[in-house]
Amino acid sequence: MNYLGLVNRTMQECGIPGSELTTTANQVTEKKRFVDWVAQAWLEIQLGIEDWQFLRSDFEFDTVADQQSYDVESDVLLTDFANWKDNSFRIYLKASTRSAESFLSQWLYNEFRDVYMFGTNATATAQPSVISIAPDKALLFGLLPNDVYTVRGEYYMTPQELSDNTDIPLMPTRFHMAIVYKAMMSYGVYEAATEVYQRGDTLYNTFINKLKADQAPEIVIGAPLI
Repeated sequence: MNYLGLVNRTMQECGIPGSELTTTANQVTEKKRFVDWVAQAWLEIQLGIEDWQFLRSDFEFDTVADQQSYDVESDVLLTDFANWKDNSFRIYLKASTRSAESFLSQWLYNEFRDVYMFGTNATATAQPSVISIAPDKALLFGLLPNDVYTVRGEYYMTPQELSDNTDIPLMPTRFHMAIVYKAMMSYGVYEAATEVYQRGDTLYNTFINKLKADQAPEIVIGAPLI
C-alpha cells in the first residue's frame, strides 16, 4: 500500500465514517491526525531496529591518492546515510578489474588511530588493507592510498519519511498492515477507544514479530570464550 492507501485503511479499521481521502495533503482536524499517525507509526517501526534489512543499501566510491579520511556526504556522496554495515568493505585498484578485489579488514577506531595515525604510518602509502570508522562516521584507510582505488560496501539508510500520496514503505508489502495497526493504537489512545487500541495492539504485535523474523539482522552465535 502507498501512503494514501495506508491512511484510508487505518480510518476504515477504526470505523471512521465518510468517503475515502483522495490526498494526504492539506488535511485538517481528524483526517490530519490519521495522516500524521500513519507517518509516525512508520517512523517508529523503522527506529525500533537500526539495521533492518530493508534499510540496507550499497555504495561505491573512488579514493584519492594520499587522502586517508573520506566524509560520508562530500566524498562518498551519500545523502541518506544512517550507519555503515560492519565488515562489508572491499577494495580494488581502479585501473585494474574486480578480479583483483580484496576485503578490507575493519578495525576499531582507537586501535586504528594508534597504528595508522601515528608516526611514519600516518604518511606511508600503499594499497589500503585496513579500514576504520571515525567518530564522525568518516571512513579511514591504512595505509594511505598510493593510487586511485574503488571501494565498495554497504550502509544503512536513514528512516524513510512518508510525505507524498504515492510513497510506498520500503519494507515488504506483506507487512504493511503493521503500520495500520500501530496507527490504530494512536487513535485508540486519543479517543480513549479501548477496543480499537487492544485490537491494534494485538494485530500489530503479530505483524511486527513476523517482520522481525524476516527483516531483522541475523543472530550469530559467537565462538566459545575458551
